This record gives sequence, structure tokens and C-alpha cells, in this order.
Amino acid sequence: MDSPTPTDEDLYKNEVPVIVKQPERDPRRALLCVQLRLSQLRGRVARVLRLQLSDEKDAELLHLLDISEDDFHALKAEQSLLVDFETFPSKLVELLAQCVAAAAHETPRF
Repeated sequence: MDSPTPTDEDLYKNEVPVIVKQPERDPRRALLCVQLRLSQLRGRVARVLRLQLSDEKDAELLHLLDISEDDFHALKAEQSLLVDFETFPSKLVELLAQCVAAAAHETPRF
């Protein structure tokens, strides 16, 4: 019996300027590679949004977050989000694009 094959849709991949704060290190400005991918296993209804943060200059920095549709409902309630799971990825892409566009500003506002 074959295992389900994921269906992936790459939504975003770009370097985004951020301030990285890590335990026992001073905060630093960095360009992190941010990737968003929407996946769905064949034969299953639930989808998963994967957010990946990495830094080419710091091999120890890799963060992965998988948000299923069920997880999103809890996140939406906790954070008082006004979007649904369908809209969330595109709104997140818009916010990341604003971060990139505001990189030249000392104190960006969104």
C-alpha cells in the first residue's frame, strides 16, 4: 500500500529583514530566508501551512512551524485574528512584503 503523497504549493520565498533575538546572544539585524508552503496529503481534507525561517550565515538558526487548519482555529481565537484559514496565507505574504519594502526605514510602521 502506497503512502499518501503530499500536494505542495509554494506561496512565498524571500529574504526578509528582521532583528534576531536569541538566548545568550546580543540582538542582531539579519536577512532571514522566509518560506511559506501550503501542503495537503492526497486523500485528506486538512491542509497545513508551513512557515520556515533560516539564516545562511547561521547554520544553527532554523525554525519550522506547521499550522493545520485545526491549529489555526485555536491561533485565531488566541490572537483575535480577523481572517480565516483560506485568507491567512495571502495576508501573511502581504505582511512579509511590507517588511521587505520597509527595510530602509529606521522605525517601520504597518
